[in-house]
Amino acid sequence: MIFEDQKEPEDIFEGVEAPAPAPRAPQAPGAAPAARPPAGGGEGRPVIQGVPPGGAQTMPPVAPKKSGGIGKILVFFLVLIIILGLVGAGLYYFYYLPATQQSDELEITIEEEEEEAEEETTVPEVTTPPAEIEDEAEEPVEEIEEIEEAEEIEEEMAPTEPEIIPPTDTDGDGLTDAEEEALGTDPSMRDTDGDELTDLEETEIWKTDPTNPDTDGDGYNDNVEIDSGYNPNGPGALPPAPEPKS
Repeated sequence: MIFEDQKEPEDIFEGVEAPAPAPRAPQAPGAAPAARPPAGGGEGRPVIQGVPPGGAQTMPPVAPKKSGGIGKILVFFLVLIIILGLVGAGLYYFYYLPATQQSDELEITIEEEEEEAEEETTVPEVTTPPAEIEDEAEEPVEEIEEIEEAEEIEEEMAPTEPEIIPPTDTDGDGLTDAEEEALGTDPSMRDTDGDELTDLEETEIWKTDPTNPDTDGDGYNDNVEIDSGYNPNGPGALPPAPEPKS
């Protein structure tokens, strides 16, 4: 035979003592054998337990996968925005736009009716022939000229009043310049003789000489005698002063 000449492979571990097995905890009768941990740690991997003879095989529990919750929320809001936009567009197109068109048409109709009413109520202009206009314009002009001529004639026939020139009183003492010239006083001085009595007071009230400060010649000034109660025109007491002429 072909394989009769072949030799069995040599065992390189021949003569090496095997390590003593680790002690195991006693198992209850009928219990499944303990699962062996996978080589290299094997953390996070499902452990396949041994199935006892005649027992049903069970699968290890699998951790549920985490679903993307944020993605679903974003999709929901996006769909909601699209729906609201479609609803708003439908309302605008089917309700708002026809209503605005109707209101515009109504306003145009109202304006046209108002214009027609104004045209109907407009009073037609009455045109006057040019000849009649000229005649009417000439009549008032002629009347005005006649009135002006009548007024001029009345002014010419009215008696002319002499022009009144107010008398001049240069010094303002109440006597005109003409009166002062007749009395011999200075028309530019209120008190010609300097006795502190004006020319008007001496001539109209005290009847003293306006050109002589001591009319009676007793050595006392006319004003001093009057203030002392003496007569500036002679001896005796001061007579009551007459009322000045108005």
